[in-house]
Amino acid sequence: MLEPRLYRAALLPALLAAIVAMFSLERRPPALPQGLAADVLLDGRLIAQEGERIARSYPDRRAGAPGDRALADLVGGRLAALGFTVDHDRFESGDRQLTNVVATRPGRSDTALMLVVPRDAWRERDRATAADTAALLAIAQVLAGRPTKRSIVLASVDGRAHPEAVERAVDRLRDTGRQIVAAVVLSDVASRARGGAPVVVWSGGDRRTSAQTERTARASLREETAEPAAASSFAGQVARLAFPIGVGLQSSLLEAGIDAVRISGSGELAPAHNRLERIDPDSVGILTRTALRTLTALDQGGRLAAAPGRYVTVLGLVLPGWVVSLCAATLLLPVAFATADAAARARRQGRRLRVDVALVTSFALPLLVLVGGLRVAGMAGWFGPSGLGVSDPFAVGPNGGRVALLAAIAVLALGCWFAVRALGRAARSPAAGAGIAIVLAAAGGVLWLSNPYALVVWLPALHVWALRALLVPATGGGRGAGTLAVGLALPAAVCVHLLLRTGTSPVEGAWHALIAVAQGAADEVVVATSALFLAAGIALAQHLRANVERAEARRAEARAHPGRALR
Repeated sequence: MLEPRLYRAALLPALLAAIVAMFSLERRPPALPQGLAADVLLDGRLIAQEGERIARSYPDRRAGAPGDRALADLVGGRLAALGFTVDHDRFESGDRQLTNVVATRPGRSDTALMLVVPRDAWRERDRATAADTAALLAIAQVLAGRPTKRSIVLASVDGRAHPEAVERAVDRLRDTGRQIVAAVVLSDVASRARGGAPVVVWSGGDRRTSAQTERTARASLREETAEPAAASSFAGQVARLAFPIGVGLQSSLLEAGIDAVRISGSGELAPAHNRLERIDPDSVGILTRTALRTLTALDQGGRLAAAPGRYVTVLGLVLPGWVVSLCAATLLLPVAFATADAAARARRQGRRLRVDVALVTSFALPLLVLVGGLRVAGMAGWFGPSGLGVSDPFAVGPNGGRVALLAAIAVLALGCWFAVRALGRAARSPAAGAGIAIVLAAAGGVLWLSNPYALVVWLPALHVWALRALLVPATGGGRGAGTLAVGLALPAAVCVHLLLRTGTSPVEGAWHALIAVAQGAADEVVVATSALFLAAGIALAQHLRANVERAEARRAEARAHPGRALR
């Protein structure tokens, strides 16, 4: 059913898109100028000492705890004494009473910059997180005596892993008419890195921190460490944008349309659960001064990006997101045209394509049942407060109740698999190849509309599996294992990259993925379409195996009845 000439002709737009991509590369905007050394004088020893005092005075600073509320009053009083206009926003999240302390000091323009620092602790008697509030107070003291071009907003937010805390702070600021052009998030400054870079720029979608803000933050870090800040490679950027998981408060800001960058001592995830014996003044001073440098550069710079960007960098240049989308679309066209031609031929032969498509799609049912069960459990609170498990998957570890729940969901998904497998025998019909290609092309189209970076990762599977499905009779004597492996190689490489970047083991990474799906942090369209790709791959393996079995049956019959074969 495959028309090779049509497939080859449909590849021509991809060549034109490649030429467009080469001429669309842009220079990365330079980092904004850094302030003088005198502008960033913050003594790490004083910050560490203040953090130790906070840890001793308020040992239980978990979100909504008495120590957390008392510390909010202290922070509000200190900021008010420095001349900031302070707003205490008390709200309820789940069964906890939380408080955001938002302090504002006007500048010469109507635009505003925001510094977001989580105030609560990951756990009881957590000394490390006390340094975050100490860093906020130190930065506020420096900014209090300095005129600024833009208004400065200091937000001590409650709910370190509660996205609604920072979202609520942003909404209240927007209600006052302030235009927030950029934000810096400072977190876990005293913690030891468990993996990843200290500059975090990712969101829960295909948007990321603008190139200028990212370069400014990295330049600020380089001024403090005298070492270049490592950036993700081109492949690593595509991997992060293809399978996005929103970790950290900068993700909520980016998804709200605010250009934001996070400076974190623990990397992207929460720090390890080992208790900190003492706050290191050197690391605290470096990261606090990095945040202040970044904020100062954003304030003194010219026009800033008004929103997060869609782009990747390659060879030091910026490749806009629309170019990636264009290239992905042109590489989707050959499969789409070949599939449409094969479907037209199958209809002319009177084959029931709707049945084949339904049967192929049904292979995704067990995966969708698993995802849906996890999401319902997450909404019911079985995996902790919203956002906690995504930022700190080790705080929401397996227990008896969660293991029993996962076992029940797995049994339900397994039952769906056996039911689908029984129905899947119909996928061995000659028309199944067209049905598989239709599902692949449709899933690719949906993925292109939602997240073209994810489509780039699935493109090898799309082409290899669709072409293999449309070849009648199937070529080769394999049963589909090699074909499946080729299609799954790139998604598997993305998963390995994410494990290495976050410093997690495969078991920890799998648990993190389960929690991300349960708490809605993973891109739901990417998850659903990935399930469709896997369903098509499974159906293709059955289709190829059925072709091999039929060929073997014909050869066996020919050997048993050679005369019948001659007739």
